[in-house]
Amino acid sequence: DIQLYCHHVRLDGVLDLQLLEIVHRRKYFLNHELLRDFEECLETYANDLQIKFAKHRGMDEFESLKRTGRNPWTIRPLSPELADSLIAEVSSLFSLYDVLRRQRSTEDMTLVLESSKRYANYFRSYKTFPKEEFYRNAFVPHNILIWTPREAHDPPRKCDACLKIFGMSELSS
Repeated sequence: DIQLYCHHVRLDGVLDLQLLEIVHRRKYFLNHELLRDFEECLETYANDLQIKFAKHRGMDEFESLKRTGRNPWTIRPLSPELADSLIAEVSSLFSLYDVLRRQRSTEDMTLVLESSKRYANYFRSYKTFPKEEFYRNAFVPHNILIWTPREAHDPPRKCDACLKIFGMSELSS
């Protein structure tokens, strides 16, 4: 939620594609609460060679500018390679959404939206943007994902033995 920390803009109603991808994947695989990064999602669901090519050219340009000590985002106008890379990245979000949304029910999408809201609020609960802590961690924080409508309103439960907090879906058989 970098918009909140840098520009004091709070975006609501945002759907987190990584959470949608987990819901999509949960149907087929174990370890459903591990986030896949954007590149891995693109490879798996929207394997578009033009997008990959544009992104790699942009990354090469980005790294080249950084090696010279320049901040690529402060240079205007952006180089064609960086601009094409950004365009490819944004347009691929729509392709990815279409693929992941296609097989989801309205109820699933409602739960993903509520989970996305919890996820955004989780990040917003920090006083400063915790980028290092979260960008390297593939686990979804506890009590973010909602699997059933009932869970959306149930408080988490604490294990009497280990005191770890669990969602209702984790405690029921």
